[in-house]
Amino acid sequence: MTKEKLEESGTKAPITAIASIIMAIVAIVSARTYFPPSIVYALIVVLFILTVVAVWPFSVRPAFKFLKNKMEIWKHNRLSKKYFDEFKGFVNELDNFCGRENPVGVLINNLIHDDVYFKEFSEHLSNDYNDALMHGYLPDTFNHFKRRVNKFNGTKEDFLLLVAEFENLLDAYYTFFIYKLHSAVEEVGRDRVYNNYREEYNNNFRVYYNEFIKNYTIYGRKVNDKFGEEIIKTNFEMVKEL
Repeated sequence: MTKEKLEESGTKAPITAIASIIMAIVAIVSARTYFPPSIVYALIVVLFILTVVAVWPFSVRPAFKFLKNKMEIWKHNRLSKKYFDEFKGFVNELDNFCGRENPVGVLINNLIHDDVYFKEFSEHLSNDYNDALMHGYLPDTFNHFKRRVNKFNGTKEDFLLLVAEFENLLDAYYTFFIYKLHSAVEEVGRDRVYNNYREEYNNNFRVYYNEFIKNYTIYGRKVNDKFGEEIIKTNFEMVKEL
């Protein structure tokens, strides 16, 4: 039997059952003078219950499902609006990393441009590549993203898109700057990095960045718990000492 015939058969079955029940109710009402009132009422109640059971899967249950879905959408949109301002705070803070004053990018350029002592780093840290990222692609992408954030429409769908873009920027920053810097230092040697460079990185940037990631992770766990699903990533890499 084809799918269409099965659907047609499934639709006709409840209609036939309901029609039969209605006919039975009419027959009982017509013949009520031949039966005691208690029996007539009992039969009508039973037939009414059978009618509800026959109609339920095709009218009442879908209506409840529709209302449940609408309530879920309304709840998630409300949560998105509630937690958006806090999310926007993290976006503003990300400007300290992905903006023009990129602290890791500045350190990379310092290592590359010191021809006397750090020329080995030029083999592992491409000057053109990092200049393009620091002064071009990454900051520009981040600026476009900030404009997108200001156009948030209050829905869960838009909130999810913004969170995904934000976390892509975080991943890009870690991969192209933090990870690249640490890989180069491992290859060239920590002793080839001035102590004041390392101290500035470890005691200022590293502490600030890790605190930022820790706070975002706490925020993410709270949001995920309220939504009942994983909305925000909570397993970012923390920065190690240089």
